[in-house]
Amino acid sequence: MINLGYTYLFGLRSLTVHLIITTAVTAMTMLLLLVILIIEHPFAGSFRVKSEPFVRVLRRVNQLVPQTPEKGL
Repeated sequence: MINLGYTYLFGLRSLTVHLIITTAVTAMTMLLLLVILIIEHPFAGSFRVKSEPFVRVLRRVNQLVPQTPEKGL
């Protein structure tokens, strides 16, 4: 809201240019929020990252690296 309100402080004489700037700032803000949402939930939605390759790598690492029991202090 602050970014959108900031665009109204520009002293532009042309209403068309003012609307273009306001629309551009609003679109950029909404796209940024969408990217944040997609990055926060990488394994959900239509742009998801499948977890199978990560699971395969984890299984392989667990096979190669011997597990040592943790000692209590």
